[in-house]
Amino acid sequence: MERLNKEELKQILDSIEPELQSYMSKNPKKSSSHCCCTTTSTTTSTSSKCCKRGPRGKKGHRGKRGATGATGATGTAGAAGATGQAGAAGVTGATGVAGATGVTGPTGATGATGATGDTGATGATGPAGGPQGPTGATGPTGAAGATGAAGGTGAAGATGEAGATGATGAVGATGAAGATGGTGATGAIGVTGATGGTGAVGATGGTGAVGATGGTGATGAIGVTGPTGATGGTGATGATGATGARGATGATPVNFTKVLNFGGNNAGFQRLAGSPGALSNRVPYVDAANGSIVAFSGAIDVNNLPAGVYLFQICFDVINTAGAPLAANIISTITLTTTAVLTGTIIFSIRPTDVGAQPVRISNGAPYAVTPNATVTWTSNIAGNPVTRNDAISVFLNMNVSQNAVYSVYISSAV
Repeated sequence: MERLNKEELKQILDSIEPELQSYMSKNPKKSSSHCCCTTTSTTTSTSSKCCKRGPRGKKGHRGKRGATGATGATGTAGAAGATGQAGAAGVTGATGVAGATGVTGPTGATGATGATGDTGATGATGPAGGPQGPTGATGPTGAAGATGAAGGTGAAGATGEAGATGATGAVGATGAAGATGGTGATGAIGVTGATGGTGAVGATGGTGAVGATGGTGATGAIGVTGPTGATGGTGATGATGATGARGATGATPVNFTKVLNFGGNNAGFQRLAGSPGALSNRVPYVDAANGSIVAFSGAIDVNNLPAGVYLFQICFDVINTAGAPLAANIISTITLTTTAVLTGTIIFSIRPTDVGAQPVRISNGAPYAVTPNATVTWTSNIAGNPVTRNDAISVFLNMNVSQNAVYSVYISSAV
Protein backbone atom coordinates (compact mmCIF):
# COMPACT_ATOMS: atom_id res chain seq x y z
CA MET A 1 0.00 0.00 0.00
CA GLU A 2 1.32 3.48 -0.86
CA ARG A 3 1.96 5.86 2.12
CA LEU A 4 0.46 9.37 2.22
CA ASN A 5 2.81 12.30 2.61
CA LYS A 6 2.09 15.24 4.94
CA GLU A 7 0.58 17.45 2.24
CA GLU A 8 -1.83 14.76 1.06
CA LEU A 9 -2.89 13.98 4.64
CA LYS A 10 -3.50 17.67 5.39
CA GLN A 11 -5.66 18.01 2.27
CA ILE A 12 -7.80 15.05 3.40
CA LEU A 13 -8.26 16.49 6.92
CA ASP A 14 -9.16 19.90 5.58
CA SER A 15 -11.76 18.36 3.26
CA ILE A 16 -13.62 16.59 6.11
CA GLU A 17 -13.26 19.40 8.72
CA PRO A 18 -16.65 21.03 7.93
CA GLU A 19 -18.42 17.68 8.23
CA LEU A 20 -16.78 17.00 11.60
CA GLN A 21 -17.75 20.42 12.90
CA SER A 22 -21.36 19.84 11.88
CA TYR A 23 -21.40 16.40 13.46
CA MET A 24 -19.96 17.64 16.78
CA SER A 25 -22.48 20.49 17.02
CA LYS A 26 -25.37 18.03 16.60
CA ASN A 27 -24.00 15.48 19.10
CA PRO A 28 -22.44 17.49 21.94
CA LYS A 29 -22.74 14.74 24.60
CA LYS A 30 -21.01 12.13 22.48
CA SER A 31 -18.39 14.21 20.79
CA SER A 32 -15.76 13.86 23.47
CA SER A 33 -15.05 10.16 23.01
CA HIS A 34 -15.78 7.14 20.95
CA CYS A 35 -15.23 3.46 21.16
CA CYS A 36 -13.19 1.45 18.75
CA CYS A 37 -13.17 -2.28 18.85
CA THR A 38 -10.94 -4.80 17.14
CA THR A 39 -11.92 -8.38 16.67
CA THR A 40 -9.49 -11.25 16.06
CA SER A 41 -10.85 -14.46 14.56
CA THR A 42 -9.30 -17.88 14.05
CA THR A 43 -10.73 -21.11 12.75
CA THR A 44 -11.80 -22.12 16.29
CA SER A 45 -12.41 -18.90 18.27
CA THR A 46 -13.14 -15.21 18.17
CA SER A 47 -11.77 -12.57 20.56
CA SER A 48 -12.50 -8.85 20.84
CA LYS A 49 -10.69 -5.91 22.40
CA CYS A 50 -12.18 -2.44 22.93
CA CYS A 51 -10.66 0.75 24.13
CA LYS A 52 -11.74 4.36 24.42
CA ARG A 53 -9.87 6.79 22.23
CA GLY A 54 -9.40 10.43 23.21
CA PRO A 55 -9.29 13.39 20.95
CA ARG A 56 -6.90 12.98 18.05
CA GLY A 57 -3.57 14.48 18.77
CA LYS A 58 -0.58 15.08 16.61
CA LYS A 59 1.14 12.06 15.13
CA GLY A 60 3.76 10.83 17.56
CA HIS A 61 7.15 9.41 16.89
CA ARG A 62 7.15 5.78 15.95
CA GLY A 63 8.05 3.64 18.94
CA LYS A 64 10.28 0.62 18.96
CA ARG A 65 8.65 -2.64 18.00
CA GLY A 66 7.79 -4.73 21.03
CA ALA A 67 8.79 -8.33 21.41
CA THR A 68 6.31 -10.86 20.10
CA GLY A 69 4.51 -12.65 22.87
CA ALA A 70 3.91 -16.34 22.96
CA THR A 71 0.67 -17.51 21.40
CA GLY A 72 -1.92 -18.38 23.99
CA ALA A 73 -3.95 -21.54 24.04
CA THR A 74 -7.10 -21.39 21.97
CA GLY A 75 -10.27 -21.34 24.07
CA THR A 76 -13.45 -23.10 23.26
CA ALA A 77 -15.70 -21.25 20.88
CA GLY A 78 -18.71 -19.60 22.55
CA ALA A 79 -22.18 -19.65 21.13
CA ALA A 80 -22.66 -17.07 18.43
CA GLY A 81 -24.92 -14.18 19.47
CA ALA A 82 -27.49 -12.60 17.28
CA THR A 83 -26.03 -10.16 14.80
CA GLY A 84 -27.05 -6.58 15.48
CA GLN A 85 -27.75 -3.94 12.93
CA ALA A 86 -24.62 -2.52 11.35
CA GLY A 87 -23.74 0.92 12.71
CA ALA A 88 -22.42 3.78 10.70
CA ALA A 89 -18.69 3.55 10.11
CA GLY A 90 -16.75 6.25 11.96
CA VAL A 91 -13.78 8.16 10.71
CA THR A 92 -10.70 5.91 10.83
CA GLY A 93 -7.84 7.37 12.78
CA ALA A 94 -4.19 6.84 12.19
CA THR A 95 -2.99 3.38 13.18
CA GLY A 96 -0.80 3.35 16.24
CA VAL A 97 2.33 1.32 16.80
CA ALA A 98 1.43 -2.35 17.24
CA GLY A 99 2.25 -3.64 20.72
CA ALA A 100 3.34 -7.09 21.66
CA THR A 101 0.55 -9.66 21.56
CA GLY A 102 -0.53 -10.72 25.03
CA VAL A 103 -1.54 -14.15 26.17
CA THR A 104 -4.99 -14.97 24.85
CA GLY A 105 -7.43 -15.76 27.63
CA PRO A 106 -10.23 -18.20 27.40
CA THR A 107 -13.10 -16.97 25.28
CA GLY A 108 -16.15 -16.14 27.33
CA ALA A 109 -19.67 -16.80 26.38
CA THR A 110 -20.96 -14.33 23.88
CA GLY A 111 -23.60 -12.09 25.39
CA ALA A 112 -26.46 -10.46 23.68
CA THR A 113 -25.45 -7.64 21.41
CA GLY A 114 -26.18 -4.27 23.01
CA ALA A 115 -27.29 -1.15 21.25
CA THR A 116 -24.39 0.69 19.67
CA GLY A 117 -24.18 4.40 20.33
CA ASP A 118 -23.35 7.01 17.78
CA THR A 119 -19.68 7.15 16.90
CA GLY A 120 -18.04 10.40 17.92
CA ALA A 121 -15.61 12.37 15.88
CA THR A 122 -12.03 11.19 16.04
CA GLY A 123 -9.70 13.59 17.79
CA ALA A 124 -6.19 14.38 16.78
CA THR A 125 -3.58 11.87 17.89
CA GLY A 126 -1.66 12.97 20.95
CA PRO A 127 2.04 12.85 21.30
CA ALA A 128 3.46 9.41 21.60
CA GLY A 129 4.48 8.32 25.08
CA GLY A 130 7.19 5.95 26.08
CA PRO A 131 7.41 2.39 24.88
CA GLN A 132 4.19 0.45 25.12
CA GLY A 133 3.79 -1.75 28.14
CA PRO A 134 2.78 -5.37 28.10
CA THR A 135 -0.82 -6.13 27.22
CA GLY A 136 -2.93 -7.21 30.10
CA ALA A 137 -5.13 -10.23 30.17
CA THR A 138 -8.33 -9.87 28.17
CA GLY A 139 -11.37 -9.46 30.34
CA PRO A 140 -14.63 -11.20 29.72
CA THR A 141 -16.53 -9.91 26.76
CA GLY A 142 -19.57 -7.89 27.69
CA ALA A 143 -22.92 -8.12 26.08
CA ALA A 144 -22.92 -6.55 22.64
CA GLY A 145 -24.98 -3.41 22.39
CA ALA A 146 -27.39 -2.72 19.62
CA THR A 147 -25.68 -1.68 16.41
CA GLY A 148 -26.11 2.00 15.70
CA ALA A 149 -26.61 3.61 12.37
CA ALA A 150 -23.55 3.61 10.16
CA GLY A 151 -21.64 6.88 10.23
CA GLY A 152 -20.03 8.50 7.24
CA THR A 153 -16.73 7.00 6.14
CA GLY A 154 -13.80 9.05 7.35
CA ALA A 155 -10.59 9.72 5.51
CA ALA A 156 -8.16 6.81 5.55
CA GLY A 157 -5.44 7.28 8.16
CA ALA A 158 -1.78 6.64 7.54
CA THR A 159 -0.93 2.94 7.60
CA GLY A 160 1.04 1.94 10.65
CA GLU A 161 3.89 -0.55 10.65
CA ALA A 162 2.65 -4.13 10.55
CA GLY A 163 3.14 -6.13 13.74
CA ALA A 164 5.06 -9.37 13.86
CA THR A 165 3.17 -12.40 12.56
CA GLY A 166 1.97 -14.76 15.27
CA ALA A 167 2.41 -18.50 15.16
CA THR A 168 0.12 -20.35 12.76
CA GLY A 169 -2.93 -21.87 14.38
CA ALA A 170 -4.02 -25.46 14.02
CA VAL A 171 -5.20 -26.50 10.57
CA GLY A 172 -8.97 -26.54 10.31
CA ALA A 173 -11.03 -29.36 8.91
CA THR A 174 -10.92 -29.76 5.14
CA GLY A 175 -13.80 -27.96 3.47
CA ALA A 176 -16.02 -29.47 0.85
CA ALA A 177 -14.36 -29.97 -2.52
CA GLY A 178 -14.91 -27.04 -4.84
CA ALA A 179 -16.13 -27.36 -8.38
CA THR A 180 -13.59 -28.76 -10.82
CA GLY A 181 -11.66 -25.97 -12.52
CA GLY A 182 -11.30 -25.62 -16.25
CA THR A 183 -8.77 -27.81 -17.98
CA GLY A 184 -5.36 -26.14 -18.15
CA ALA A 185 -3.37 -25.67 -21.32
CA THR A 186 -1.63 -28.79 -22.61
CA GLY A 187 1.97 -28.99 -21.43
CA ALA A 188 4.96 -29.26 -23.72
CA ILE A 189 5.59 -32.70 -25.24
CA GLY A 190 8.14 -34.62 -23.24
CA VAL A 191 11.31 -36.15 -24.62
CA THR A 192 10.69 -39.43 -26.51
CA GLY A 193 11.61 -42.38 -24.36
CA ALA A 194 14.05 -45.07 -25.40
CA THR A 195 12.72 -47.63 -27.91
CA GLY A 196 11.66 -50.86 -26.27
CA GLY A 197 12.96 -54.22 -27.35
CA THR A 198 11.41 -55.91 -30.39
CA GLY A 199 8.46 -58.07 -29.45
CA ALA A 200 8.06 -61.65 -30.45
CA VAL A 201 7.05 -62.22 -34.09
CA GLY A 202 3.31 -62.73 -34.39
CA ALA A 203 1.68 -65.54 -36.28
CA THR A 204 1.64 -65.12 -40.07
CA GLY A 205 -1.65 -63.67 -41.28
CA GLY A 206 -3.69 -65.16 -44.08
CA THR A 207 -2.62 -64.39 -47.65
CA GLY A 208 -4.37 -61.32 -49.01
CA ALA A 209 -6.16 -61.17 -52.33
CA VAL A 210 -3.93 -60.81 -55.41
CA GLY A 211 -3.62 -57.13 -56.38
CA ALA A 212 -4.35 -55.80 -59.84
CA THR A 213 -1.54 -56.24 -62.38
CA GLY A 214 0.52 -53.06 -62.77
CA GLY A 215 1.12 -51.42 -66.12
CA THR A 216 3.98 -52.67 -68.30
CA GLY A 217 7.23 -50.89 -67.46
CA ALA A 218 9.35 -49.05 -70.01
CA THR A 219 11.54 -51.24 -72.24
CA GLY A 220 15.09 -51.42 -70.91
CA ALA A 221 18.13 -50.43 -72.95
CA ILE A 222 19.45 -53.02 -75.44
CA GLY A 223 22.31 -54.96 -73.90
CA VAL A 224 25.75 -55.41 -75.43
CA THR A 225 25.85 -58.01 -78.21
CA GLY A 226 27.43 -61.21 -76.97
CA PRO A 227 30.14 -63.10 -78.88
CA THR A 228 29.04 -65.20 -81.90
CA GLY A 229 28.29 -68.76 -80.92
CA ALA A 230 29.90 -71.76 -82.59
CA THR A 231 28.43 -72.77 -85.96
CA GLY A 232 26.03 -75.69 -85.65
CA GLY A 233 26.35 -78.83 -87.71
CA THR A 234 24.95 -78.90 -91.24
CA GLY A 235 21.44 -80.25 -91.34
CA ALA A 236 20.34 -83.07 -93.60
CA THR A 237 19.68 -82.07 -97.19
CA GLY A 238 16.00 -81.79 -97.93
CA ALA A 239 14.33 -83.50 -100.82
CA THR A 240 14.69 -81.85 -104.23
CA GLY A 241 11.62 -79.88 -105.11
CA ALA A 242 9.88 -80.08 -108.43
CA THR A 243 11.39 -78.03 -111.22
CA GLY A 244 9.49 -74.83 -111.79
CA ALA A 245 8.40 -73.52 -115.13
CA ARG A 246 11.07 -71.72 -117.13
CA GLY A 247 10.82 -67.98 -116.70
CA ALA A 248 10.90 -65.44 -119.44
CA THR A 249 14.31 -64.48 -120.74
CA GLY A 250 15.64 -61.43 -118.94
CA ALA A 251 16.99 -58.33 -120.56
CA THR A 252 20.62 -58.36 -121.58
CA PRO A 253 22.63 -56.53 -118.87
CA VAL A 254 24.28 -53.31 -119.84
CA ASN A 255 27.22 -53.54 -117.40
CA PHE A 256 29.36 -56.44 -116.31
CA THR A 257 31.65 -56.81 -113.31
CA LYS A 258 35.31 -57.67 -113.73
CA VAL A 259 37.82 -58.59 -111.04
CA LEU A 260 41.36 -57.19 -110.92
CA ASN A 261 43.62 -59.22 -108.59
CA PHE A 262 46.69 -57.79 -106.84
CA GLY A 263 49.30 -59.81 -104.93
CA GLY A 264 50.61 -58.83 -101.53
CA ASN A 265 53.72 -56.75 -101.08
CA ASN A 266 55.40 -54.69 -98.39
CA ALA A 267 54.23 -51.10 -97.85
CA GLY A 268 53.83 -49.25 -101.14
CA PHE A 269 52.29 -50.22 -104.47
CA GLN A 270 51.00 -53.79 -104.51
CA ARG A 271 51.95 -56.24 -107.24
CA LEU A 272 49.85 -57.72 -110.00
CA ALA A 273 48.91 -61.28 -109.26
CA GLY A 274 51.68 -63.49 -110.65
CA SER A 275 54.87 -65.28 -109.71
CA PRO A 276 55.96 -62.69 -108.81
CA GLY A 277 53.88 -59.96 -110.45
CA ALA A 278 55.14 -56.53 -111.35
CA LEU A 279 54.41 -53.52 -109.12
CA SER A 280 51.07 -51.96 -110.10
CA ASN A 281 52.54 -48.47 -110.62
CA ARG A 282 54.98 -49.91 -113.17
CA VAL A 283 52.53 -52.31 -114.84
CA PRO A 284 48.93 -51.29 -114.01
CA TYR A 285 45.65 -52.87 -115.10
CA VAL A 286 44.04 -50.96 -117.97
CA ASP A 287 40.27 -50.44 -117.96
CA ALA A 288 38.56 -51.11 -121.35
CA ALA A 289 35.28 -49.22 -120.71
CA ASN A 290 33.67 -46.53 -118.62
CA GLY A 291 32.22 -47.76 -115.33
CA SER A 292 32.80 -47.63 -111.57
CA ILE A 293 34.51 -49.47 -108.75
CA VAL A 294 31.79 -51.46 -106.91
CA ALA A 295 33.68 -53.60 -104.35
CA PHE A 296 36.99 -54.55 -102.74
CA SER A 297 38.05 -57.74 -100.95
CA GLY A 298 41.18 -59.04 -99.27
CA ALA A 299 42.69 -62.30 -97.99
CA ILE A 300 45.81 -62.04 -95.81
CA ASP A 301 47.88 -64.80 -94.22
CA VAL A 302 49.90 -63.14 -91.42
CA ASN A 303 51.67 -63.92 -88.16
CA ASN A 304 51.40 -61.27 -85.40
CA LEU A 305 49.94 -58.40 -87.42
CA PRO A 306 50.35 -55.33 -85.12
CA ALA A 307 47.34 -53.22 -84.16
CA GLY A 308 47.04 -50.23 -86.48
CA VAL A 309 45.19 -48.47 -89.32
CA TYR A 310 45.98 -49.93 -92.76
CA LEU A 311 44.90 -47.90 -95.84
CA PHE A 312 44.30 -49.59 -99.23
CA GLN A 313 44.04 -46.84 -101.89
CA ILE A 314 42.63 -47.66 -105.34
CA CYS A 315 44.32 -45.25 -107.81
CA PHE A 316 44.26 -44.32 -111.49
CA ASP A 317 46.97 -42.94 -113.81
CA VAL A 318 49.76 -42.84 -111.22
CA ILE A 319 53.18 -41.79 -112.61
CA ASN A 320 55.11 -44.99 -113.13
CA THR A 321 58.08 -43.88 -110.99
CA ALA A 322 56.04 -42.36 -108.15
CA GLY A 323 56.72 -43.57 -104.62
CA ALA A 324 53.11 -42.76 -103.57
CA PRO A 325 49.97 -41.51 -105.32
CA LEU A 326 48.89 -37.89 -105.35
CA ALA A 327 45.57 -37.08 -103.70
CA ALA A 328 44.06 -36.39 -107.12
CA ASN A 329 44.94 -39.93 -108.23
CA ILE A 330 42.99 -41.70 -105.44
CA ILE A 331 39.50 -42.95 -106.43
CA SER A 332 38.60 -44.90 -103.22
CA THR A 333 40.18 -45.69 -99.82
CA ILE A 334 39.50 -48.93 -97.89
CA THR A 335 40.52 -48.69 -94.19
CA LEU A 336 41.36 -51.86 -92.21
CA THR A 337 41.50 -51.02 -88.46
CA THR A 338 42.90 -53.56 -85.97
CA THR A 339 42.88 -53.06 -82.17
CA ALA A 340 44.94 -56.09 -81.16
CA VAL A 341 47.70 -58.33 -82.57
CA LEU A 342 46.21 -60.79 -85.11
CA THR A 343 47.58 -64.16 -86.30
CA GLY A 344 46.02 -66.40 -88.96
CA THR A 345 44.21 -65.87 -92.22
CA ILE A 346 42.20 -62.63 -92.33
CA ILE A 347 39.41 -62.15 -94.88
CA PHE A 348 37.05 -59.22 -95.56
CA SER A 349 34.97 -57.55 -98.29
CA ILE A 350 33.26 -54.19 -98.61
CA ARG A 351 31.16 -52.10 -101.02
CA PRO A 352 30.74 -48.34 -101.31
CA THR A 353 27.01 -48.83 -100.58
CA ASP A 354 27.71 -50.42 -97.17
CA VAL A 355 26.75 -48.27 -94.18
CA GLY A 356 29.30 -47.99 -91.38
CA ALA A 357 32.09 -50.40 -90.43
CA GLN A 358 31.89 -53.98 -91.74
CA PRO A 359 33.06 -57.13 -89.91
CA VAL A 360 36.36 -58.90 -90.46
CA ARG A 361 36.68 -62.71 -90.11
CA ILE A 362 39.74 -64.73 -89.13
CA SER A 363 40.80 -68.38 -88.99
CA ASN A 364 43.69 -69.64 -86.88
CA GLY A 365 43.34 -73.40 -86.51
CA ALA A 366 39.55 -73.08 -86.26
CA PRO A 367 36.63 -72.18 -88.56
CA TYR A 368 36.37 -68.58 -89.77
CA ALA A 369 34.66 -66.33 -87.23
CA VAL A 370 34.11 -62.58 -86.83
CA THR A 371 36.87 -61.00 -84.74
CA PRO A 372 36.01 -58.16 -82.33
CA ASN A 373 39.50 -56.74 -82.88
CA ALA A 374 39.16 -55.58 -86.54
CA THR A 375 36.75 -53.66 -88.82
CA VAL A 376 36.81 -52.35 -92.41
CA THR A 377 35.28 -49.14 -93.89
CA TRP A 378 34.95 -47.54 -97.37
CA THR A 379 35.67 -43.89 -98.27
CA SER A 380 34.85 -42.51 -101.75
CA ASN A 381 37.58 -39.96 -102.49
CA ILE A 382 35.87 -39.24 -105.84
CA ALA A 383 32.07 -39.35 -105.68
CA GLY A 384 30.64 -42.40 -107.43
CA ASN A 385 34.08 -44.11 -107.56
CA PRO A 386 34.23 -43.69 -111.39
CA VAL A 387 36.65 -45.22 -113.90
CA THR A 388 37.09 -44.26 -117.53
CA ARG A 389 38.23 -46.29 -120.53
CA ASN A 390 42.05 -46.60 -120.68
CA ASP A 391 42.50 -45.63 -116.96
CA ALA A 392 45.61 -47.24 -115.43
CA ILE A 393 44.41 -48.95 -112.22
CA SER A 394 46.79 -49.63 -109.29
CA VAL A 395 46.61 -50.31 -105.52
CA PHE A 396 48.76 -48.59 -102.84
CA LEU A 397 49.17 -49.71 -99.15
CA ASN A 398 50.39 -47.24 -96.52
CA MET A 399 51.90 -49.81 -94.06
CA ASN A 400 53.40 -53.28 -94.38
CA VAL A 401 50.91 -56.12 -93.89
CA SER A 402 52.14 -59.32 -95.53
CA GLN A 403 53.44 -60.59 -98.85
CA ASN A 404 51.14 -63.60 -98.48
CA ALA A 405 47.98 -61.75 -99.56
CA VAL A 406 45.64 -61.13 -102.47
CA TYR A 407 43.41 -58.05 -102.97
CA SER A 408 40.58 -57.89 -105.52
CA VAL A 409 39.16 -54.73 -107.11
CA TYR A 410 35.68 -55.13 -108.70
CA ILE A 411 34.87 -52.87 -111.67
CA SER A 412 31.43 -52.66 -113.30
CA SER A 413 31.44 -51.59 -116.98
CA ALA A 414 29.81 -52.39 -120.33
CA VAL A 415 32.53 -54.89 -121.31
